Amino acid sequence: MIVAPALYHHLALLPRVDQADDATARAFAEDVLAVVTATDLRYLVTLPFSGIYMGESDPITVGDVTVRSLSSVEQGAIFQQRARFTSLMLDFGEVPYSALELRVSGPRTEQHLTVCDRIPALTTAFQLHGYEISGRFAIERSDPPWVRDGQGHFPSGLPRRSWPADADAEFSANDLEAIVKTAKLLERHHVSEPASAQDLALHRFAAGLARESHADGVVDFTIALEALLLPYDENARHGDLGYRFRVHGAHYLAEDPAERRDVWKQLKGIYETRSRLVHGGKYPVKGEIVKIHDLARDFARRGLLRALVEGFPTSQMFTDMALS
Repeated sequence: MIVAPALYHHLALLPRVDQADDATARAFAEDVLAVVTATDLRYLVTLPFSGIYMGESDPITVGDVTVRSLSSVEQGAIFQQRARFTSLMLDFGEVPYSALELRVSGPRTEQHLTVCDRIPALTTAFQLHGYEISGRFAIERSDPPWVRDGQGHFPSGLPRRSWPADADAEFSANDLEAIVKTAKLLERHHVSEPASAQDLALHRFAAGLARESHADGVVDFTIALEALLLPYDENARHGDLGYRFRVHGAHYLAEDPAERRDVWKQLKGIYETRSRLVHGGKYPVKGEIVKIHDLARDFARRGLLRALVEGFPTSQMFTDMALS
């Protein structure tokens, strides 16, 4: 059960069986011994994605998280795996050319459960740092792969398509380190299944990026901003929501006081456009919806990233801001 699968796997890696040498024999033996002496079982979760182009650069690793390029052989294998289950045209918006890898471990006596909480945290962290990545599913397999037959797939929750990637932009270890740090902060929240208004803000931000309709995105991003900027205040009246939305946002989202008037006007436009989309009236034209979509997305991204680092704002904090 151990030696035979390992031997078959290592022989299959060779160009030809007669090319096995002492190095490949030693690698096979060390692989087997590492597995039988380990106190746990290791797993590799791989998320193929687009939106960051690694090119010929070396893989970047921070802790148990790696970002690397996919080879053409790996890209072909992904399509072969998925073609058995669904149409490729329905499953992919674009060909993935990079991979996010997460190495985890689980008890030897139990079947490992997929790390559904960490993948959404990592992908949302990428998005909060401005990387609008796309991908359809993550793959979980044993590490090394011969330990357990088969692999599991689960949806990534990412958009089908990414925004055009800048081929000249470099993705560095510092970038990944900042993303992993943000993902660690996100792990205390339930991005996939919200359990609080703070969770909902993050959930709606991620959902807005996955929408193929700009109008749907405007609604999601505005809800995310409302959950961020309008924490429950028993002393506030419901009729003041739009006004408080603008005041709180102007204070919280403007980088300096001179920008607050412009941010006030922009938030007013976001709130009014969402109302026209949802409640009727003069329905906005497509160009206006796209403009408001991009503005609301950027405000939500900046505000939520600040909230994760500094702590989500409270109603008392906004009262103090307004009175300062």
